[in-house]
Amino acid sequence: QDDLARRDFTINAMALRLDPASFGKLMDPFGGQKDLANKLIRVLHDRSFIDDATRMLRAVRYEQRCSFRLEAATEKLLRQNVAMLGTISGDRIRHELELILKEEYPEKALGRAGDLGLLGEVHPALEGNGRLEKRFEKAREGSSAPSPALYFALLTCSLSIKEVEDFVARLRVPGSVSRVILDTARLRGQMPSLDVRDLSPSAVFELAQGYSPTSILACAIVADSALVQERLALYLTRWRHVRTALDGSTLQRLGVPSGPRLGQMLKVLHDAKLDGKIESQEDEIELVQRWLSQGR
Repeated sequence: QDDLARRDFTINAMALRLDPASFGKLMDPFGGQKDLANKLIRVLHDRSFIDDATRMLRAVRYEQRCSFRLEAATEKLLRQNVAMLGTISGDRIRHELELILKEEYPEKALGRAGDLGLLGEVHPALEGNGRLEKRFEKAREGSSAPSPALYFALLTCSLSIKEVEDFVARLRVPGSVSRVILDTARLRGQMPSLDVRDLSPSAVFELAQGYSPTSILACAIVADSALVQERLALYLTRWRHVRTALDGSTLQRLGVPSGPRLGQMLKVLHDAKLDGKIESQEDEIELVQRWLSQGR
């Protein structure tokens, strides 16, 4: 399983002898078998977290995956050396977070990492509290295995845009995932505008278009307003897929001149289709002719 072969903890320091005289005999110099029986995670030596601070993130991941607990001295060493995480490159920290986000219930390890001060060392504004647990649970309602990008967006959704930019830069987050994280932060700033009574579908489309679908889903999950949740869900499932029957070439044949007026007419048609003012191709043609007759 991923990097369990590393000799980071006592449970990894056991082996079976292969020489004929003692074939199959357990070699357990650090008491790993006893730790397994007692469900403990224990480092091999006192400088373990100093030598490689990413072991702290792995320790909480194994602890939560296996329903084990950190051995008392190991937890004390971890708390004493939390600041060593600041010596690790952003790429390596991101890799450990990605492994956590691939767990069945990543919020468990993130919550523990928050309690131990590890998340705060990754970024001071990160939280692994109960709200994160609820958001991750909600993300799994629509998918048994949400994408790491969605989890990252939910993890950072309490951060300001500047803090999100710092997070992305510090961890050298790849382009596709960083776009989702940044889009989520920017769209969160638009959410009050989505909570206005009598907002038309075309107005919602105007606000939401250009943002990645995953970021829109993240904002729907974290939104406090049921109205905003509903509107973002409708955008994802229906409104972003709306297409008009007439295209630019057809409009030009109907007499719409090329240039800005053509783009304006396309938008008028699309908005009318979104808002339910037109339905058929005949309705679209009639709207174009009416628009032209009014000299627009």
